[in-house]
Amino acid sequence: MLHRPFLALCAALFLATGGAWAADGIRIEARLDRGTVALDETATLVVKVEWEGPSDRFALVVPQAPRVHNLIVIGSKRGTRSWADEKGEHSAQEFSYVLQPESEGDAAIGAVRVQFNTPEGTSGDLVTQPLQLRVGSPAHARWRFTWGDIGSLVVLAGLAGYAGWRHWKKKTVRKPASSGGQKDPFAAALSEITSARRAGNQKAFYGAVLSLLRQLTSERTGVPTMALGARGLVPFVDRLVSDESSAERLRTLLARVDTILYAPETGDSDADMDATELFLKNLVSENEIGKRERKDAP
Repeated sequence: MLHRPFLALCAALFLATGGAWAADGIRIEARLDRGTVALDETATLVVKVEWEGPSDRFALVVPQAPRVHNLIVIGSKRGTRSWADEKGEHSAQEFSYVLQPESEGDAAIGAVRVQFNTPEGTSGDLVTQPLQLRVGSPAHARWRFTWGDIGSLVVLAGLAGYAGWRHWKKKTVRKPASSGGQKDPFAAALSEITSARRAGNQKAFYGAVLSLLRQLTSERTGVPTMALGARGLVPFVDRLVSDESSAERLRTLLARVDTILYAPETGDSDADMDATELFLKNLVSENEIGKRERKDAP
């Protein structure tokens, strides 16, 4: 009685692999490439006959296609091979069958009978064991979306898009604030120069001019210039302009700045303020262009 469960287990394993028997040094085996197949897929049954010796030791009769349930045999092929190892020469023939399911549920493959003959005139039959196959739902149906799934995806996509838009919006708002000063760091000084010119305030005008030139020199040379007077900026003139005529004009302007700032207030208007403002704007623009060119240079 104790042997019955063990024998039943052996029989189940025997059926799963298709079985194999030895007869006159030849054996047969049947196996499936899978235990479960989707309704819109195919499975392959391989019937293998193997023997010891050269390939002409046995002549096999091509078997009929297996009888099947809930399956259709849609293709077959045959192959032969030989090899050698430490035990000697071996040969085998394989008969493959492509199986297509008809409906979901259980499917079955009947026994396959293969007849063999020898050069001596003897013959025999080899028979496989029946096999079973489980047919599942179509593979594409496992990923089929319902309207509810599609609605959820649309909502998630909308939320993700909104979050991305908010992030982009914050970056674009912060970027001008952080880069505006870098784009034109002299805007405040130029605005002060313009205001003083319009008011006709000579000392305020040239004070703003000195502040701009200090800032421009420091930006171009890296030298701290806030404690320097106008004449202290003269050695850096050649670093601020590209031609000698502009350099001479800038030296003259720096000499006038100190003279006007330290002279008593007269209230007289200065006809050169308009030309000076235009000269300084061109000077700032030229240095900004040169700065970009140096940055882009390899």
